[in-house]
This record gives sequence, C-alpha cells and structure tokens, in this order.
Amino acid sequence: MNMKKALIEAFEEAGEELPKKRKPSKESSHESKPSKEQTEAGSKPSISKTTKKSTKASDTPRKKLNIAENRERPQQSKRSANSKPFSLKVSAEAKPRFGADERTFTPDLLHLNKSGTETCIALSDPEKQTEQELFLGLDLGTSSLKAVIGDRNLQKHYAVPFFDSQGIEQYLLPTRLYEHHNAWALEGSSHTYRGDLKLQLMKESPTKEAKLRVIGYLALAIQRIRGWFFEEHYSTYKNSNLLWSINIGTPSTEKSTYADRITHIAWAAWILAARIPEEINSENADLALSRANDLIAGKGKPTESEDIEVYPVPEISAQVYGYVRSDAFDPNAQNLFLLTDIGAGTVDCALFKVRTEKTEPEFLFYVKSVDPLGVINLHKARLLWWQKVFKASETKYPELESAISDELNSLGKHQRVPGTCSDYFTGVEVHNKDNRSNPDLDFKIAIKELIQDNTLLKAHHDGGWHEEALRNTPFFLTGGGTRMPFYKQINEQVQHHPRAAFLRLSPKRLTLPDNIIAPGLPQDDWDRLSVAYGLSFDKVGEIVDVDREQ
Repeated sequence: MNMKKALIEAFEEAGEELPKKRKPSKESSHESKPSKEQTEAGSKPSISKTTKKSTKASDTPRKKLNIAENRERPQQSKRSANSKPFSLKVSAEAKPRFGADERTFTPDLLHLNKSGTETCIALSDPEKQTEQELFLGLDLGTSSLKAVIGDRNLQKHYAVPFFDSQGIEQYLLPTRLYEHHNAWALEGSSHTYRGDLKLQLMKESPTKEAKLRVIGYLALAIQRIRGWFFEEHYSTYKNSNLLWSINIGTPSTEKSTYADRITHIAWAAWILAARIPEEINSENADLALSRANDLIAGKGKPTESEDIEVYPVPEISAQVYGYVRSDAFDPNAQNLFLLTDIGAGTVDCALFKVRTEKTEPEFLFYVKSVDPLGVINLHKARLLWWQKVFKASETKYPELESAISDELNSLGKHQRVPGTCSDYFTGVEVHNKDNRSNPDLDFKIAIKELIQDNTLLKAHHDGGWHEEALRNTPFFLTGGGTRMPFYKQINEQVQHHPRAAFLRLSPKRLTLPDNIIAPGLPQDDWDRLSVAYGLSFDKVGEIVDVDREQ
C-alpha cells in the first residue's frame, strides 16, 4: 500500500478527508527569454514575472517521476484472510504518552495600557508632525502567528511579543480563537475553541464563517500589535503620522485565489481592529469584509483608520531575504538554494536561484511543492494508525481508544507529540505480522521523495539542470517542526539517493541579523521569526516563476 492510499484509508476510517495537495497554477507569461544560467543548463525557459503588488503567482506544475522502484518500503508478506495484521500485548498499567503537555503552560498575554484600536499615536505637537512608513510583516502559520514591524527610515525591525514569557514562546501567538457571549477573544478556558483557522481558510472553497473567524483573529492580533508598539516605542513615534502597510505571507504553491482571499481578509481585519466600541464577532467581521471588498473594488474612499495597503508575499522568498542581505551571502556564487520548511500542517519545498544584479534581489523559482506532511498531520496519522491497531484487536481497550479519540478532537492545542509512533503508549507492544510500514516510515519516504525526487531530480530531468550545478546545493531546513527529532534527521536522510549519487546537499543555517530587535530570542530559534522579518521590509525583491519547457 503506497503512502497516499494508506493515508486516505486511515483518514476515511476516522470520517475525515485527507488534506489535498495544492495544485500549482500556470499563469500566462509576460515575456519569454532565456537567462544566462538557464542557457548554461541547456534549456529554454519561459519566465513569468510578478512584483510584490501582484496577487498572482504562477507555478511549475509537478510531474510525478517514476521512482516507485526506489522506495525503501518493507516487502509485504502473504497471509491468510483470517489472520490479524497486528498482535498486541497490553499491560494493566498501559497509558498514553501523548496529550496536553503538563510540563508546558500557556503564559498570560502581555498587559497593555493601550487598546491598539488607534492607527497612530496622538500627536503631542502637530506642528512637528512627520510622516513615517511602517511595514507590518504577518506570518500566519497553522499553529501560530508571528509579527515583525519594519521601519525603513530607521532601518530597524521590531519583533512583536505577545506573552509575558522568555525565549521564542513570547513571539508566537497561537492560531486559535475563543468565543463567549457573542464575542471573540485570544484566550479563555471555558470558551468555545475554534481550531485549524488557517487550514480551513486554505481549502479550495472555504466557508464564509471560516473567513470571518480569521478576520476576527487577525483583528484581535492587530490590536495587540499596535497597542504594544505604541506603548513600547511612544517616544520614537509620538510626533509621527504613521503610514502602514501589511505584507502577509502565502504558501509557495498557492493559487492567486488564495493571495486575493488573504488580501481581502487582512484589510478587513485592519478595519475591524479600529472599530470601537464594537465587539469583535462574526457579525462585525462580516461588515468589515464587505467594507474591504468595496474599497478594493474602488467603491468609496478609505477613512484614516481604514487606509492600509496589503500585499501577499511568498513565505519562502521572505524567509531567505534576510539571509541575502546578510554578510553570509556571497553575490558571486551560483546561489542556487533548496529550502524546506517544516510547519504544523505542511512541508514546503522550493528550489530557487537568487540574482543580485539589480537594485533589489530577484528570486527565480524553478520547482515549488507542498505536501500535508507537517507535525499535526504526522501526529494525526499516527493516532489513526493506533486506532486501526486497537480496532483490529479481539480484546477491546476502551480507555486507550477513548484517549485517541479525545486527542484527535483536540488537535492544534498544546500537545505532547511523542518522538516515534512506537512511543505513543507505555505498557503496549505491537507487532506487525506482515511487516507493513507505519506512519513514521511512510512520512520519512514521502518527505525524501518531496525533497529529492519531486524537487532536485525534477530540476535535473525536466528542467535541464546539470549534475554539477545541483551537487552540494545549499540546503535550509527551517520551521517549528525541525525541533522534533523525527524532522531533525532530514539533513542526514537526504544525503543519499539510490540512483543519483550527485544529490548531496550542503546544510546551511539562517543567521540572526543585526537590525532585528527581539530581546531574549536565541539564535537557534531565529528561523521561527525569519519569515515575518522578511515580510517587514518594503520590498522583498522581485519574484520570478520560471516555467521550463517540458
């Protein structure tokens, strides 16, 4: 059974649908001319250019390579129709090792004296008023939001803390929403929990309620961002007329429809955040969305509190932008990079080249792909696998099965995800009678295929890149998922390919820049903020999607 069939079967048994892969879209090319490095690679590309202001991004279509013979799957043995696929040994002290992590807790949100409903600080001396451009970079992830405010004139970037805590945790606002008495909030206990905000929004046809919840979440976040900024940096901006822009990240392979959708949602959130004393709820979020739609369509003029520019920007280019601006970047090198971002929901992978001949860098994307192989989906696949194991057992274990069901119903909260699939229970031993693979092996194989076959080998076979050009490609492994040992092993796992010895990668790390103000942030956690940092610039460079002729 291959990876896709195994996951589909497991998710269907749980009454759910496997998250769909995002199919890349092809936009019409504005020009067609070969670049220098493409000519050297031996093919004539078609280049489609987009600037940051464009909400359309073309994509290289994924073509599945015939690599089934190279999979490292164990061979299935024949067994009789009456035999059970698993044998279980369960002790009386058996208990789960997953669930709410008792060792961690959600700290309190920072106490702010300012509401954040204002878009500017009240001017203490109007005669000394100056205009100041600020760029709010919003990295909306499946598990958390990260925000950085950039000031182009001062060349400073402020990481926004949300919690009264230390380290990276203070900068991560969980992507979740609570509802109580027809009002939404960012924290609560007995409130109704709304999870998977981003995953619902990324569906091909999200519901209106899914859009409104994200608007409400972002509006609450924007209030806290502005409230903290005006309180913390009052002396710097007390005589400034602030001109805001929002740069919000988009996944690498998302269609232009998602870019348009998130643009409307972010603008609506900005409008809703400034409305006082109205509650932030579904009804008012709907009114804000209607107002944003009208303004984007050119119907009417925005008020001072509604005046905002919103740009969708590919997250991968934003993440690497800081590296390109650092001393570690060599403008004279080939500068072909591979970046893999391990998120809560997905694993994004992209092969791209950076050119610096112009004032702003150009990011030439050759292959981009994303699969639902992130931490939450790995955890979910493991739980469904264990659910299947217990279901196949003649002896029933209701307490253990109930623990699995409870965990599946609370995905997205602070959870303890065990290191391996076999670590999910103490006092439980399971034996695969026919040596079938478990989710860990399936995910490991799928991630290797995503990086090696569907990205690097695709660039070699379909894109015309020579072996020498791809040998020792600089490799960035980023994202919150890299803290798990399972994903941390990727650096070693992708160093060998059974058919292509030249596919060796050279692991690199993103370096903490000097102009980011983020007290208490460890260097090892910088990659968690690197996307928001890149988004806090006025320009992230020019994005070029390269369509190589097949």
